[in-house]
Amino acid sequence: MKGFIVGIFPHIIASAICLIVFTATPIILYGILILITGDMGGPLNFIIIPVFSVVLAVITTFIILLPITAALQWLSSRLKFSRWIPLLGIFPISFMTFSIVAFTKFKPENVNLTLIILMAWCLIGTICFSLYWIPLNIAENLLTRFYPI
Repeated sequence: MKGFIVGIFPHIIASAICLIVFTATPIILYGILILITGDMGGPLNFIIIPVFSVVLAVITTFIILLPITAALQWLSSRLKFSRWIPLLGIFPISFMTFSIVAFTKFKPENVNLTLIILMAWCLIGTICFSLYWIPLNIAENLLTRFYPI
């Protein structure tokens, strides 16, 4: 039971934090946009924005972040490297990977714009990964102190 608590509960905490933040952020940004422009948009926006936010939060958390962090968590425990190495490596590794794919497969004409978009995309991805990875590791460290295996 202790192994289950230490293994699963940190993922529950990290997933809950990500779901809340990823759902609330687009809704709050839409509210700010309404305040700035004064344009409420169509009545469907009050349904589409929250539903889209929830769907995007669930997909991002459970289909992207959970498998990646579980794999990195398993890998860091097997290879005995610091749990914070993936956090430091996620931006450069994702930037290199996306750049190689973008420049070999799509051959963009505007190199500077492509690099700016890739950097922004990787920065957003790194923030999302950090939002899951940091609470996961903090919760795991706290639980292993109170429930040593």
